[in-house]
Amino acid sequence: MKLISQSIILLLLSIVIGCSTPYAKDGFMGGFTETKLDSVTYRVAFRGNGMTSRETVVKYMLYRCAELTTEAGYKYFEISFEGANTNTNASQVYDVNTNSTRSSVIVKHDAEATIVLLKEKPEKIKENIYNAKQYMSVNKIN
Repeated sequence: MKLISQSIILLLLSIVIGCSTPYAKDGFMGGFTETKLDSVTYRVAFRGNGMTSRETVVKYMLYRCAELTTEAGYKYFEISFEGANTNTNASQVYDVNTNSTRSSVIVKHDAEATIVLLKEKPEKIKENIYNAKQYMSVNKIN
């Protein structure tokens, strides 16, 4: 009976651990957060788990920026600051059954941006200005 209970726990744990971070508000497995700094400025962040690639974390963070822009009634957003981090955690687990030690490394990514919401596209072209609806249509999230 104990072996069955342990097997079920391991199965459920592997299902949870084996999933990448969903696109959702920040929770146990990661997700997005936003902080309103003033009427048109926000800090948006996305935190991934060990199964979420850096590219996906940045895509989800930018998608949340676009979503927030349209929710607030704006068309464009300008990124005034953007950063991405990688956190690496190494651990060792001693297995009493095999009398051995296993090592594991977990790599987690996060990204954040400070954005300014814009009603119209500025005349001066800048690389860091995004059309919110266009970004969401090109980078659909399942």
